[in-house]
Amino acid sequence: MARKKISLQKGSVELKNGQWTVRYRLQGKIKREVLGKFNNKKAAERAAVPIMQRVNEQNNSNTSPDTDMTFRQFLDVHWKSYSEKHKRSTKDCWGSLMKTHLLPYFGDKILSEVTPTDVQKFMDSLRLSANSLHSVYNLVKLLFEIASQYDLIEKSPVRPMMHRPATVPKVDKPTLTFQQINATLAALPTKERLLVRVLAATGKRSNECFALRWIDFKPASLVLEINHGIYRKQLQSPKSESSRKPISITPEIARLLTEHKAQSAFQSDTDFIFCRADGSPYNPTTIRKRLYRAMDAVGIQRVPRLFGFHIFRRTAGTLVDNEFSDLKMTSSMLGHSNIQTTANIYVQRSESKVAKATDYLDKGICDPDVTQRAAIAS
Repeated sequence: MARKKISLQKGSVELKNGQWTVRYRLQGKIKREVLGKFNNKKAAERAAVPIMQRVNEQNNSNTSPDTDMTFRQFLDVHWKSYSEKHKRSTKDCWGSLMKTHLLPYFGDKILSEVTPTDVQKFMDSLRLSANSLHSVYNLVKLLFEIASQYDLIEKSPVRPMMHRPATVPKVDKPTLTFQQINATLAALPTKERLLVRVLAATGKRSNECFALRWIDFKPASLVLEINHGIYRKQLQSPKSESSRKPISITPEIARLLTEHKAQSAFQSDTDFIFCRADGSPYNPTTIRKRLYRAMDAVGIQRVPRLFGFHIFRRTAGTLVDNEFSDLKMTSSMLGHSNIQTTANIYVQRSESKVAKATDYLDKGICDPDVTQRAAIAS
């Protein structure tokens, strides 16, 4: 239990909407009280004195239950309520970071007594990859922002300029060629080949393809509708509203899906298109291992963690952008809500395009006709 602090607040007197107000903390929560209209700030401050005397007396005579709330108690009450609004996959990720890193360090600390120095020591104690370090930092920042919104702390102890990890250098991630995709498809077992072909041809997220059901397949209009993602065998909403856009498929894929349905024991609207013998959705881990074996069989040099299902999404974005040079179309195809995500992460720079651009500029500079036309124009 923390030692009780003596409240000696003077309050923050401010002019709001033509009236003077005083802001103060009462038993751990931020309050604001209207003082009225005064000619100047000094007159308003004098009017605030009796109010602040009352506030300080209340703070010094009573102990609010929230004043000594620990970090762990905050998680059990307020954070739990906030996190329930999010997807299970997000909650599981947060829960893992909490259990492994945050609770061992902050668990029994008084929430209102955590300082920027505490946060700095915590961040310095972590031995994680750059991406994991950013994930922990973002969660700590969010937690204390929520605590501040609940008026449990006056100000978050997280200081971005002090605590934000260094920016992760951008590294171009690998993509596949058409030849590598075709070879991989040929090396896959028949049951998984169609699933991977849909992934490669549409660029959709793997959890959205695993969640496809026959009700989502519209052969007459050559469309697959994205209505769900899947996480641990449970359907959930797609990652964003942009993901819900129906995706066009070729007549050949529609034919293969129709044949697949005819051969499947599960053909009702709510049955999964890609499923196991008992009708349950495929286990991504199992399919990923088969994908790895197929890639190894055709001589693709895999890099750990970069050659899973997501490589087909990166490949689709890069191939389509290189062919059509239409970033907006590529972003729409991938279902991104922010075109910068497409540009910065999913589309790899084409060195041939850069070479063409340089060639175009150099020819224009060196072409006598261009120089002459420029001189006449000036």
